[in-house]
Amino acid sequence: MPAVNAEFICFLHAARPTMLTDGPTQAESDLVRRHFSYFEDLVQQGVMILAGRPWMPDPRTFGVAIVRAANQAAAEAMIEADPAVRENVIQADVYPFEVMLQPSSRATA
Repeated sequence: MPAVNAEFICFLHAARPTMLTDGPTQAESDLVRRHFSYFEDLVQQGVMILAGRPWMPDPRTFGVAIVRAANQAAAEAMIEADPAVRENVIQADVYPFEVMLQPSSRATA
């Protein structure tokens, strides 16, 4: 069993790939806004390390997020609570992950 605050990587994909090429429906747009808000909240809570996506408007586009959770089930529950995942606008896969390198918070430019 992973230690408390284990890290997990989440790969996110549009459930309807043409949403990326033809544009989202109004309902999809609303859910994607709620998705972004939900992720902002997770960052503020300190459980999401990062989130982002490549900027290419085609079906290859995916999102990635790294979160901290007590275990796999908790990480999956966190991602499944995302409004866009819950409403099947975004599909998500969650895997155990270990951040190996990252800048020190004490580093200066």
